[in-house]
Amino acid sequence: MLMLSILCVGSINLDILYYTQKIPRDGENLLGREYLFLPGGKGANQAVAVKRCGSDAVFCGKVGEDDFGRKLEKHLKEEKIDSSFLFHDREEKTGVAGIIVDGRGENRIIMFPGANLAFTVDDVSKAFSRSYDGVITNLEIPMDTVLQTAETAYRMGIPFFLDAGPALSFDFSQLSPIEIFSPNQTEAETFTGIPCGDVPGTVKAAEKLYSMTRTKYVVIKMGALGALIYDGKKSVHVPAFPIQAVDPTAAGDAFTAALTVKYLQIRDIEKSVLFGNGAGALAAQKKGAQTSLPFYNDIIAFITGRKESYRIVK
Repeated sequence: MLMLSILCVGSINLDILYYTQKIPRDGENLLGREYLFLPGGKGANQAVAVKRCGSDAVFCGKVGEDDFGRKLEKHLKEEKIDSSFLFHDREEKTGVAGIIVDGRGENRIIMFPGANLAFTVDDVSKAFSRSYDGVITNLEIPMDTVLQTAETAYRMGIPFFLDAGPALSFDFSQLSPIEIFSPNQTEAETFTGIPCGDVPGTVKAAEKLYSMTRTKYVVIKMGALGALIYDGKKSVHVPAFPIQAVDPTAAGDAFTAALTVKYLQIRDIEKSVLFGNGAGALAAQKKGAQTSLPFYNDIIAFITGRKESYRIVK
């Protein structure tokens, strides 16, 4: 297995997870079943997932000078992630995410960004004092920082992967050329205005997203339906592995990290998305964000013996 060094630029939070039988209606009070305090944030999740997929992960982000920030920094070190570029902000608190998970394994998330929004262009520039095999980022940090990350990676000849979530107002035409642009269904629908509840609608959204960006591939995460790849000429649907979901928190981050690692190793987008589907399926069967992220050998064992399935839909 090719050893890679991947820079993960993005958010880092303390997640507060609430498990309940159903999502409460307006004005309704419910008794929950369990709550947990766990490390999270799309950027930190992806760094942990990259490391567990067998690559060296360097994390670049920002926390507050508080107990939550110290707890998250300690956790990164325990996961053997290089946190040389984890910065501390004296004014802002560490980011927090409140996550409600219902009895079907569906979730609702409320983000309190805190120090993530104080993460600057100057901060991320320091991380590029080194070179990497790939760079991953997301939209839970300031847009200027995302743009700077993409531009610097392009200038240095480093493949750049954008997990395009959450769905924010953003002019993607400003981005430098990127390798893979990957929102989920909800985000793709918000960006394009095209319903993505099925494969045909998702194909149309992928085509529009491709025209809105300078990307080699659009990969739309479709949850229980799998993932959709579009390369400017054809669309390929890669179905999900059937599972009983427990908690989908960070399943998308597991997918993105595994896809990135495998793609950088073999440069085969369809096999890489299949690998990402396996990682996402394993993550969705465990509680929490980083606690659910699978290891490389577990993904291989899960996929082995299962039939590879790709379907060209256009």
